[in-house]
Amino acid sequence: MNPVMSLIYSILRRMVRLGLIIYYKPYCLLHRARISTSAPTIFVGNHPNTMMDVFHPIAFSQLKVKFLGNAGLFANPLLSRFFKLFYTIKIERPQDSPGKLINNEQAFQESIDHLKAKGNLYVAPEGSSYMNRQLRDVKTGTARIALWTAAQTNWSPDITILPVGISYQSPAQFRKGIVVSAAPILKVSDYRHRYHDDQQETVHQLTEDIEHALFAHSFSFMNEMDEIAIGGLIQSQLGEAIFYEANSFEKAINWRNQILAIKENDPEAFSKFEAEWLEWKSEVRKHKFSQFLLNPYNLKSKGIGQNLPPLLRNLLIIIGQIQYAVPTFLLRQIVKKIDPYIGYNSTFYFAGGLFIYPIFFKAQAYLLALLSGNWMLFWAYLIFAPLSSIIAHDLEAISADNLLLLACDRAKFDQEYIRLKGEKEALIGRYFPFITQE
Repeated sequence: MNPVMSLIYSILRRMVRLGLIIYYKPYCLLHRARISTSAPTIFVGNHPNTMMDVFHPIAFSQLKVKFLGNAGLFANPLLSRFFKLFYTIKIERPQDSPGKLINNEQAFQESIDHLKAKGNLYVAPEGSSYMNRQLRDVKTGTARIALWTAAQTNWSPDITILPVGISYQSPAQFRKGIVVSAAPILKVSDYRHRYHDDQQETVHQLTEDIEHALFAHSFSFMNEMDEIAIGGLIQSQLGEAIFYEANSFEKAINWRNQILAIKENDPEAFSKFEAEWLEWKSEVRKHKFSQFLLNPYNLKSKGIGQNLPPLLRNLLIIIGQIQYAVPTFLLRQIVKKIDPYIGYNSTFYFAGGLFIYPIFFKAQAYLLALLSGNWMLFWAYLIFAPLSSIIAHDLEAISADNLLLLACDRAKFDQEYIRLKGEKEALIGRYFPFITQE
């Protein structure tokens, strides 16, 4: 990496890191020390939110990383030049080239050469991105690249693989929670003797270990029914706190694993639970208070804003809205014009916001200073505009929180609510008593 590009990369990484902390609220990063790994490293992550997933481990690592990106990203000539410039290796998938023979020899060799030079890679090993809480089968490409490189370099330096689980509260929404959890590193050298005995089996074993690590560190499921039944049950107990509180996240993972063990050991009992749960859920959805039983409300917007008088809170909201209204409108129009797949919406809003908001706020500050003749106002407004915008957005959320809390409190006196809540607790007690004991 030449010095100029290295400087640009470092600046962009800092911008992305700050942007992530602003875009998600709160940003919960677990086991951060594991991300401080040494080169050569292959970062891998689950893939529920397209290009946003790439940013999380890379922004908080000091390593410079090349990315393996699907060929569809290179279809546009302008984007192709951009991705090549910013260290993306094109990888072909069947859906990118329908009817054509897939050939990734060049991509694999470029990846191997990069690792040999003590470079680092990011791979989304599922191969595709879907906006749900399911972990797809991990492809063998990551394991093959790692093992082939290690064998060609006589297993020195030791290549590490760092799986990073990503769990979004709501992938496409601004200021929603996220948990990013780094798994223990996998040392490729640990597979050395096994690789000499059976290369193909070792590739599959390493792939399986990557998949297990990603599953263990994300609130994910292996199929749609488990997501609906097990995920729905756990979320009905813990609510959205799973996606912004470390303790709730770890409790959710623990409960999921225990329920899956019961499913494996006693499939008949699990099938009965599944049928009863879906029947109960269908009954609940007939009532206006359904969200409070299916996803109990957690008030995460606490602090000064929660106790502000409504008049003052509304005034601060209006002041902030004045600051962000125009750049937000422009950004929405751009995304609307591009009309991307919904999974890319957050990527466009995030990447566009990194540039549109600072440029707009700086232009406003410059105009204000020019008209007033006081250049101290330039710096004051440059700080005030983004802060007031974020505060206004959070105060709007607090106002919505208060309305939900009132609705939740009213629902608790509804006889149907009381009956259905009792039925849920009885159902859980019959099949998963460890949950009620928590």
